[in-house]
Amino acid sequence: IATEPQAADDIVKACGRLPLALAVVGARAAIHPGFSLRTLADELQVSRDRLDTLSCGDAATDVRAAFSWSYQALPEEHARLFRLLTLHPGPDISAPAAASLIGTTVRRVRWLLADLTGAHLITERRPGRYELHDLLRDYGNELAHTFDSEVDRRSAIQRMLDHYLRTADAATMLLNPHWERMTPDADEPSADPDEFPDHAAALNWFTTERPVLLAAVKQAAAEGFESYAWHLAWTLIPFLDLRGHWADWEFTQRIALAVAQRTGDRLRAAHSHRGLARACLFLDRNDDALNHLRQAMQLYRELDDRVGLASTHRNLGHVFELRGDRGQALHHASAALDLYRMVGDRVGEARTLNAVGWCLAQIGDYEQALAYCQKALALQQEINHRFAQADTWDSLGYVHHQLGNSQQAIACYHQAVTIYRELGERLGEAHSLVRYADMLRDAGDLAAARSAWQRALDTLDELGHPDAARVRAKLCPAAPDGRPRA
Repeated sequence: IATEPQAADDIVKACGRLPLALAVVGARAAIHPGFSLRTLADELQVSRDRLDTLSCGDAATDVRAAFSWSYQALPEEHARLFRLLTLHPGPDISAPAAASLIGTTVRRVRWLLADLTGAHLITERRPGRYELHDLLRDYGNELAHTFDSEVDRRSAIQRMLDHYLRTADAATMLLNPHWERMTPDADEPSADPDEFPDHAAALNWFTTERPVLLAAVKQAAAEGFESYAWHLAWTLIPFLDLRGHWADWEFTQRIALAVAQRTGDRLRAAHSHRGLARACLFLDRNDDALNHLRQAMQLYRELDDRVGLASTHRNLGHVFELRGDRGQALHHASAALDLYRMVGDRVGEARTLNAVGWCLAQIGDYEQALAYCQKALALQQEINHRFAQADTWDSLGYVHHQLGNSQQAIACYHQAVTIYRELGERLGEAHSLVRYADMLRDAGDLAAARSAWQRALDTLDELGHPDAARVRAKLCPAAPDGRPRA
């Protein structure tokens, strides 16, 4: 231990600080004095079956035997919960999700979880969040595959996925009531969703469950629950977008696209191409975004899905704007607006009126831009689309700035930043702050501009967004010799 302190620490952690597990490893080290502690530590980490690694062939010093003493003392209902918990993807689980696994009430499962915690078979690391050490998970999973039929195991997983999907759907509708909702295939729910009183509670649930939900998408795809994998990935988009988790957005949409292609579902494949394109945009991969949108466009045309076509045109407008092709950006935004109006999609029309207005502003037609944005805001307020309102207030701030209407611009940017902040839309807030700061700089108030740029930069750095470099350059412009100013 004195010679290899780090390896010793790694062994202790890998054994979950379980005295018996440590005794087994110690015995193995004593039997094989030529083995370094690092060898034993790596064996514990890499072995696909750590329980076998910790077995000395003697029941008195076998971790399985030690675990079995605790397990065999459990009543059947407790034992079943312990086994089924190992089917959960982790890293931890809430009481409502555990209730869905075994098909009981939350009140009942809380009592069962408390007993399992008291028996040291699970750990309550945080209030209401339970987890299993990896060794106990391995042991419990062996038991589940021994005593629970495949039908029972798959039913438990389906109930769990159903709980997460329906809860995520309910939370998403609070985050963004105008989200493009997709109805799951299952007509009859197999588990009850959590309920949320407001937007903040829904956002908090997503924040807490995010690692679990990402793991659940992967598990659903791997274990043949394709519909759950696709719908859960789609339902996660508003939250991942809102909080700037773009790599997670890409990860889940790639799984969704693979599932759609594997099952031959062209409509879901089109949606996933479009979802992937938007993630790529935020990850500063515009060429990848364009490629996915072209594939989505082709599929929507084959399916004669005009709403899908309209949404793809709107997204293409965004891509071409970022590529500096303002003419193509306006063309696609206008095409989207025509299609939305043709099918009577007022939500799409409300958002795209602003997109057209923004594109007109980028080519210098500020009067026309103002008219489109004002129409957009009126419709968005009528249908209470707050995300779209924030976007349009931002556009109006920019247009008024260009028209020399400083007071109107300040008021518009204030509205945009306030709504973005209330909704938790950090990227939108940052971009509005940047444009607001640009206006302050042009008006000669450099101190206020620097303050707003700094607030935007802090957010962009936290999000890992590529625009952070551009804002940092505003705060620290280069000197004439090309070197950054102090």
